[in-house]
Amino acid sequence: MNKKFSTLVAALMAAGALVLPADMFAQLRYVDGETYKTVDVVTALPKAVDAPTQQFIVFTEGNQDYVAVVKGNKLEAIPFDEANLNQLVTIKYVASKTYTITNKNGKQILGFGGEGDAGFGSDVVEYPVALSKSTIKIGGDNLAGNYGRYIKRAGNSFSVEKSVQTITAKAVPVSALETKIKDISKVPGFVAADEIISTSQNYIIWENGKALTNASEDGKATWAAYSSEQTQYWTIEIVDNGNNKGVAYFKNGDNTLQDADGNYITASVSKTDKGWKFINNNEIELSAKIDGWNKVALGAVDQYGNTLSSADLASINGSSFGIQIVDANDK
Repeated sequence: MNKKFSTLVAALMAAGALVLPADMFAQLRYVDGETYKTVDVVTALPKAVDAPTQQFIVFTEGNQDYVAVVKGNKLEAIPFDEANLNQLVTIKYVASKTYTITNKNGKQILGFGGEGDAGFGSDVVEYPVALSKSTIKIGGDNLAGNYGRYIKRAGNSFSVEKSVQTITAKAVPVSALETKIKDISKVPGFVAADEIISTSQNYIIWENGKALTNASEDGKATWAAYSSEQTQYWTIEIVDNGNNKGVAYFKNGDNTLQDADGNYITASVSKTDKGWKFINNNEIELSAKIDGWNKVALGAVDQYGNTLSSADLASINGSSFGIQIVDANDK
């Protein structure tokens, strides 16, 4: 956390509370007061006729719970207090007793090196998987030539071994985890038809009762029911073309909205004395259709979805602000 922002936090906390965007410091926890010991577990693997399944891989180490995620071809651990609801794994049936394991959008696949490489890699991406109530086995014999490949966990680190290994961890259903700080529960309403665009505002892009969702996490979006997840929060970036005309780009995090071919989807804007605006915020015409729709409306996301006390901040961020967080009564 940078020093300027930490100074701002300290100043705001002097008033007794701090208000922040809803998902800014979201951290994972088990629903309904469950714990690692009591959480529901997934033991069934998808069959040939089944769609791929999604679940979290969780484990506990040193009084800290972790989710295991696929990054590149590796399996890596992220503490609950740094993780989010998108960091699950997808298991897909390939053939009898073999599967693939990927990240949520399927673009990063867990794999092993070839015959001369006992590490993670992309040579072997199909392998046996076994789930039990307390362990997970990923790998098998003769996967790379005459060599076995198995994933081993030591503490919060993962490696690849040639001998049989079993991970002490659990696969749990998506519904088993939630964020500690609740997402905004109020569905954002439409902004006024002639409202000036704010480039610092988060917007929902509505059409046919559904919200535009950066489902593939690369800017290629689809329509989904409103869920208050970060993948549905869009900001607007304006490029000034001169003569009071411009083009609006829609961004979700670092990703800019684009069509299936990778072309940016934009909308025309005009400049007024007060700022940039669409002709009508409730009937914005996009430069390309998304699943058949290109007339959209804007909904403004409440920037201040959660009011956090100093105790809340301490539980979420610890001492990451570089200041001591105290309640007023502790001064």
